[in-house]
Amino acid sequence: MTIAKGLTSGYVPMSACLVSERIHGVLRAASRDIGPFAHGYTYSGHPVAAAAALANLAILERERLVENADRIGALLLADGVIARVVAGRIALSPPLVLGEDEVDELVAALARALDKFA
Repeated sequence: MTIAKGLTSGYVPMSACLVSERIHGVLRAASRDIGPFAHGYTYSGHPVAAAAALANLAILERERLVENADRIGALLLADGVIARVVAGRIALSPPLVLGEDEVDELVAALARALDKFA
């Protein structure tokens, strides 16, 4: 699985590839003959990006932002609000730090905007 923006919240470029133990074993065994992972990406493991990723992941864990997104996402879904313009639909991408009180404000603002549009 490839992952990227969430590692640093987009502050600096960083991506990663997650592999199973089985695949890792194959890569590791081949590394004896052709070198570690046999790749040559210029910015692999860049120390600034790695530091940003570690700091960002620590904040995500410490502030339980993934759990908050899950909880708040459920509230938005219960009000039927998932919004972004995608294929003729409106979709929202609220920040991970969105609180319950802000959900009501967001839904009300969206309702007002739709009412004006209609």
